[in-house]
Amino acid sequence: MRSVTLSQILLRSFFVVVILIMLVVLWRTITSQAPAGSSQATLASAEGTVIAVEIRENNGERLFYPIVEFRTPTGATIRVEGEGARSLSYQVGDRVEVVYDPEQPTLAVMRSSNRWSALAIALCLIVLVIAMMVLFWQIRKQRLAQMTATEGIVVGAVQYDDGESNLFYPLVEFQTAAGETIRFRGNVGTAFAPPYKTGARVKVYYNPATPQSAIIDR
Repeated sequence: MRSVTLSQILLRSFFVVVILIMLVVLWRTITSQAPAGSSQATLASAEGTVIAVEIRENNGERLFYPIVEFRTPTGATIRVEGEGARSLSYQVGDRVEVVYDPEQPTLAVMRSSNRWSALAIALCLIVLVIAMMVLFWQIRKQRLAQMTATEGIVVGAVQYDDGESNLFYPLVEFQTAAGETIRFRGNVGTAFAPPYKTGARVKVYYNPATPQSAIIDR
């Protein structure tokens, strides 16, 4: 049975945590962009104006709450309060986008009051991509460590055309430690031209138990 090291457990745990954080941020962003009790499909948007900024104390913390007014197509003037922030993010007279329920326009939120969410999502996406790259690299490294390395020779190329894509895969030949000659198709294809010239030497990794499943070290 293949053993799992502590670093692999930590890496996979980190990967799971990143996904959970992303889901929480996405959920918060989606829910905060819609007024409570309304459906995304029925929402409308309008331009509002910050008419005041109220300062309140909350558990010893000073928060700034923007007060915004906007008008509906029917001419009604609606006032909405934005989320509290530790810093003064808005000034009186600032223009902001408001999302509201046309049937209940008093149910409205400031879309621009959640600007931090876009940055948080971008950071999570970056971290997620990095985590995936590290995870795949770790898996590949572990897989190669359990295989035998040798040198192979490119003896040709195989063209694969399914009507939508036309790819060329290298055909490689090598000898195992037991002296058996193995020929296999590389697992990565390229368009327009073969990835290797015939006669090129490449590093090959294979499992002695199943040498036909060899791979080219890229």
